[in-house]
Amino acid sequence: MSLSSLPPEVWIRILGFCSRDDVRRIVSLVSGELNRYANVVLYQSIEWAWERLAIERIIRLLTNLMRYPELGTFVQRIRIRRSDTTFTNTDWTPPRPARHWAYRTPPEYRDFSQQARSLIFGMDLPDATRWVEEISYGNPYVCVALILGLCPNVQAMVLDYSFVYMGGWPGRLITAAFRTAPRSRTHEIPKFGRLRELEYGLNVPDVWHANPQGPFYPSAHPDQFDGLFRLEALQHLAVWLRHPPSLEGTLNIERLETLCLVRSTIAEQDVEQILRRASRVHTLHLGLIYHRARFQPFRAAGTPILDGLMAVRNTVHILSIGIEYEAMTYGPRFNQVDSTNWGHFRGFLLRFPHLISVELPVQMLLGLVSLTHGRRPSLGPLLPPSLLQLIIRLDLCHSQGSDEVEPLWGRLSALNSVENHLRTELDLTPQLKFVTLRSWQWHGYHTNDTLPVRTALWQQYRVRLEEQFDRMSPGTVTSVFLI
Repeated sequence: MSLSSLPPEVWIRILGFCSRDDVRRIVSLVSGELNRYANVVLYQSIEWAWERLAIERIIRLLTNLMRYPELGTFVQRIRIRRSDTTFTNTDWTPPRPARHWAYRTPPEYRDFSQQARSLIFGMDLPDATRWVEEISYGNPYVCVALILGLCPNVQAMVLDYSFVYMGGWPGRLITAAFRTAPRSRTHEIPKFGRLRELEYGLNVPDVWHANPQGPFYPSAHPDQFDGLFRLEALQHLAVWLRHPPSLEGTLNIERLETLCLVRSTIAEQDVEQILRRASRVHTLHLGLIYHRARFQPFRAAGTPILDGLMAVRNTVHILSIGIEYEAMTYGPRFNQVDSTNWGHFRGFLLRFPHLISVELPVQMLLGLVSLTHGRRPSLGPLLPPSLLQLIIRLDLCHSQGSDEVEPLWGRLSALNSVENHLRTELDLTPQLKFVTLRSWQWHGYHTNDTLPVRTALWQQYRVRLEEQFDRMSPGTVTSVFLI
């Protein structure tokens, strides 16, 4: 049987069942035609554990893509992020074992430097001389950005959080693609017309500061985010958003079905403007993070976060919100002004007609005070009857009260409110089957003290009540819908 007796897509499907080593070492050497099919399989996916990746491997791939541009057209999936999901970043130390670009590119890659220089100037990238300088020092973040620029057909992309604050090169390349093409551009930057799913910094960690005064989140290049909101085919976006996108021109926000803003530091008014354009979003996570000295949650003029949420209430089925501070050991001191501002959210979930899963800080759901005149706030009248799953977050575990705002919420008081709801108001939420109390991971040793109560409630009401201890970001359910 000759190779031509089967169509190419069948051969590619068959080779997909072989190991990558067999395809590379055996199949690719059989004939020129099988070599091409093998390349399709080998280059379909680029998956690297970022903390262990050698710069030579990055340069080798970029060299191959520059030399044989057809190979880049085969790439459909790119995943470059840390493989360790339990890491902690202390004071924003460099995310890789060494600064690989502390030395110049080795002599054997001299041709690579010249090719990369031609590519950069051919794309007419903004600040091109800086790109060339970083390439000469073997900056892996710039190399990866150029790799992306040679993969026009990629459909799903995952990039480590360190790309955001180590120059933002991939985002800057995407943004450059949507600017008016200069006449001098000889190599077109792809607009990634098939990219449907993008994670850009989703795995950004919480930060345990050796110095409680900082440094806090490092700066990030502002130009790297605008292009992310202009990708025409994008349906699922998760981004560590440090600067707001420009809202002028053609945006893709109205096409997004999943939007995850993780540990975002943009202003509340900018969040509102993004949500007002997200007319099709059904899965939404708002991870908002505040600087301890300059900002407090919900003190902006008006109620921008609430107004933004109301703009998407008719389409959202799955909602999660997280509120944190840049120094996670910092506890704000709430006063009566905060009590009023947080109180604006009371009962807002009832205006979401299709909500099936919700994850909220306990303060946003029930207010700042856990006990009023000796009674817990009632949970049932605040939840929509369509709700299947409720996750209560204890983000602000270091919060402090004042004479006018006491006592605050803790694990046991939140559990008590859930218990009261199940015993007296369960008929208000007939679909409710799962309730989770979500706390920071270092509180996990307390788990057994609530087990008897949780077991008894399950046996009596058949609602599964769990406790979850982790790093609190992103949303438990919203992250399932990402790549």
